[in-house]
Amino acid sequence: MVTGSAAGMFYGLTRATFDLDVVIELAPARLDDFVAAFSEDCYCERSAVEEAVERGSMFNVIPLSGGMKTDFILLRDEPFEQAKFARRRQLAWRPGTVWVIDPADLVLSKLVWARESRSQRHLADVREILASAERVEQSSQTAAQEMRQCRPGRDAPARSARALRANDRK
Repeated sequence: MVTGSAAGMFYGLTRATFDLDVVIELAPARLDDFVAAFSEDCYCERSAVEEAVERGSMFNVIPLSGGMKTDFILLRDEPFEQAKFARRRQLAWRPGTVWVIDPADLVLSKLVWARESRSQRHLADVREILASAERVEQSSQTAAQEMRQCRPGRDAPARSARALRANDRK
């Protein structure tokens, strides 16, 4: 699932990004297949992938011919992370499709990242994504409105996840 600023581009974010953030599920039994898929044209260190799978963290893959670095983030076994992954959207991109984080979940994630990193860039991204909220579905608009009313904090993702689930039942 594409996340971060690259995902934001699907929802109205216009700034450039220097990497691609992708959340994946990767079972230890599939590790060798994953590394082999990148072995010919990318730098993908097997030990880094193995360590990330063991720790539930992240690793990166870098194209040898230049281009955008991809940060692969292992899906964590936490309720909010699992819910975000379950709500991902399959969107048209180039001749095919790509799985992208739901816009409301992206806003929530960026608020958490802004708090943790104290980066104004994430807050600017949130403002830009919310400004183009009319282009997203009603469930995402509802969560965006709730986020305008609450302070970023550890409980904000849980509150907004509840709001999304309630809206989905309507």
